[in-house]
Amino acid sequence: MFIKRTAEQILNSAMKRLSENTAITNTQPGSIARTLYEGLDQEIEHLYDYADQIQNMSKLETASGIYLDQIGALFSYPRRMELTIHPITKKKEMKLIADDTYRFEISKRVQVSANANEESLLQAARQVPGVRDVKLIEYVYGPASCALLVSPQNGLNTAELKANIELAISQVKAAGIRLEVWMPRSVQVELTLKLELKNEMTVNEKEQIKEKVKQAVIAYFASFMPGDDFIYYELVQRIMDVSDSIIDFDMVSFLFRNERALLINQFVEADELIELAYILIT
Repeated sequence: MFIKRTAEQILNSAMKRLSENTAITNTQPGSIARTLYEGLDQEIEHLYDYADQIQNMSKLETASGIYLDQIGALFSYPRRMELTIHPITKKKEMKLIADDTYRFEISKRVQVSANANEESLLQAARQVPGVRDVKLIEYVYGPASCALLVSPQNGLNTAELKANIELAISQVKAAGIRLEVWMPRSVQVELTLKLELKNEMTVNEKEQIKEKVKQAVIAYFASFMPGDDFIYYELVQRIMDVSDSIIDFDMVSFLFRNERALLINQFVEADELIELAYILIT
């Protein structure tokens, strides 16, 4: 096991060995022997730092950046791109996946190398741009049948995304297996909020708070995955956390499943996805 040592530890150890194995007895600060070693302890500490980095960057659990890319290359699995959509502007952008996601996918490569197993299907679907995550549901029509329930990025053409996923998994699906791709059923939410703000705020400051609340609410709903329930007080907390200048707010209108609903928790099925369809803040 590699044990990293500081410059002080290195120097103290060297002085101890020097006094034990040579005729030199004066190793106190200012002595010639100690002064000579003090010129080396920092350099040796840097070598320890370098060795520690090499060890960390050579392991899947701790590697990052280009070092993680090199581990992926050993499995012939380069870091993939993913589609990201800004929750406010809806701007689409392709970005390399984060280290944690890439690390997880590399760890599954041994399983993926055997086609037609669960992990190979999940990985094939996850690599399709626009897929946030995917879950495999077994035996939906009895033996030798399953479905992939997709969590899509917001604002995408779900029909096109489904077709792309079906094409991707067809490359790894075993013959004789009935496999379907399920897109979640949309459960739409519409809401209108009226904020109560501190009186001493200017009109411009109040408008800025309203915009921040809007962004916070949009971000909250954008985080939903299929099967996630709407927890009312989580939304309340998101709103109130925006600024200390918010005294309170009134939910003027709250529509769930296109109907007026009570301001309580709302529950959905495992294949349903809550989506924000409309928001107005006054």
